[in-house]
Amino acid sequence: MSECEINKLSDIFKLLGSSARLRIILAIKDRELCVAEIVKMTGISYSAVSQQLKELKFNNLVKCRKVKNFIYYKISDLHVLTILESGIVHVKEC
Repeated sequence: MSECEINKLSDIFKLLGSSARLRIILAIKDRELCVAEIVKMTGISYSAVSQQLKELKFNNLVKCRKVKNFIYYKISDLHVLTILESGIVHVKEC
């Protein structure tokens, strides 16, 4: 791996190291949700969810689509879901 790739991977793991961001990703792992639904599921404030989603989107871990006045978020691709599911399996085996 190149130094750039190592740094990018490190950044991804840092993002996933936040319990707030991890709760958000877990909330949207099975279906796309709008911010209000994520707030309700996670108990994280609206502004904090919006800020965390901005970081996750910037780093290509989530993507969004706009429908009228709502923006719906979902995990960006299968790779992110695989990382998440592998982590869950690992934790449950410990």
